[in-house]
Amino acid sequence: MPADAEVAALLDRLPVLAGRPRTVTPLTGGLSNHSYRVATPSLTAVLRIPAGDAGLLGIDREHEYRNTLVAHAAGIGPPVLERLGGVTVLGWLPGRTLSAADLHDPAVLDRVLAACRALHAGPRFAGDVDLASVQRRYRAICAEHAFAVPPGYDDHREAVERLTAALAAAPEGTVPCHNDLVPANILDTGERVSFVDFEYAANSDPCFELGTLAGAADLDAGEVAERYYGRSRPSRAARARLYAILGHHTWALWAAIRAGSAGVDVDLTGWGRAQYERSAAALTSAALPDLLDAATRSD
Repeated sequence: MPADAEVAALLDRLPVLAGRPRTVTPLTGGLSNHSYRVATPSLTAVLRIPAGDAGLLGIDREHEYRNTLVAHAAGIGPPVLERLGGVTVLGWLPGRTLSAADLHDPAVLDRVLAACRALHAGPRFAGDVDLASVQRRYRAICAEHAFAVPPGYDDHREAVERLTAALAAAPEGTVPCHNDLVPANILDTGERVSFVDFEYAANSDPCFELGTLAGAADLDAGEVAERYYGRSRPSRAARARLYAILGHHTWALWAAIRAGSAGVDVDLTGWGRAQYERSAAALTSAALPDLLDAATRSD
């Protein structure tokens, strides 16, 4: 976390915030940025300062900036008030930050899925991402830097290859996706939902988005997909479930890279292990072959 004097000096370099009475409050929860709520007599904003090794994790700050602009134009994300290098000043959005438990409320989940549909139907984002490629790249980075992966991780390589082959067999096409829809990145006013933190945003499979959302909130990804599509779509439900599995398997590596490359005051090793245990259980389940088959069918 930057020292208070460093933050104050940075604020004085940003015309939208410089030379004004202000109250600066650190915001907790982020791992790839240091974020602050900055309140002045005329506006409330969020200052985001990049932290950690964004390159290893595949974060492109130029894409993040451009995609935040697109998301705001679509009515889903915050306005960008100013930018200085990788530092951004964003408008403060109304609403409360959701928890995983909140997403088990059907009304809340429906508002989140409505925001997903609006984002997915909007203009294309900068950049494209394929989760299978991310998983392979993260595994290579862990090997190159000797970052500790969960014991037994590579025992599931063949099952992961079958999973990724099933996803590639019947691609749905890509749409602009947030790609990191954990509850902490979702704000809800009770009437509408907004998303924040677009550092992983790119064009991707909407079922990846749905699988990530479901996995972060311990929901059934297939049921989330059918709610998103508004009808029964067995192949899309299967794809969302497979993406949830692959997501857990990938986030285990994300945790290994983050823990190994930068000191953060959270138990990333334990969190990564929990992600791996969820993926390992699914990859060795007797239900996996039927799920792979369903994902390749059309409906």
